[in-house]
Amino acid sequence: KMSIKGKQFRYMKDDKEFVYPMGSALDIIILAVDPEQGVSKSWYSTNYSENAEFTLPDCFSSDGIRPDPQAAMTPPNVRSCAECPKNAFGSGIDSSGKASKGKACADVKNLFIVESSAMGESPMVLRVPATSLKALSNYGRLLAKQRVPMQLVVTRVTFTDATHPQLEFNPINFLSAEDAKAMVEKSKSED
Repeated sequence: KMSIKGKQFRYMKDDKEFVYPMGSALDIIILAVDPEQGVSKSWYSTNYSENAEFTLPDCFSSDGIRPDPQAAMTPPNVRSCAECPKNAFGSGIDSSGKASKGKACADVKNLFIVESSAMGESPMVLRVPATSLKALSNYGRLLAKQRVPMQLVVTRVTFTDATHPQLEFNPINFLSAEDAKAMVEKSKSED
């Protein structure tokens, strides 16, 4: 999993954390987007802590339509994400514990990626937060307008000047025919 904690790209491998220098860009090939339509959702009953260990969300939805049956704490009598009070604007709580205009249940998209410098490696997941979904959508439309599959392009991911981790996506290069074929095949693999 690729993380954007503290506006720095980082990932875990063999129980060791690799952290990119502050201000670094991430050059990737996007193999797939999940879900293709809509968003995934995740809700935690406790506020985010910089030092907390990784835990699954208390409630989550892979399709953004209904809570996953494996969710530990789906709010009572909630059958769909649309009717959940945690999915309403104004239900969010900021880092100081005060009510916010946002939603308690976060909208995200998962990108299955490989770094352009390590195309032979296993794919990683980059979770795109709600604050970056518009930029991702605009980028997808740009590629679609040009009829360019995302697996054929090196995408540069950078942070905006916002105080919170917010991402930008820009095309920087096409892959060679050989690399493009390999990435399309990888995008269809079980990995």
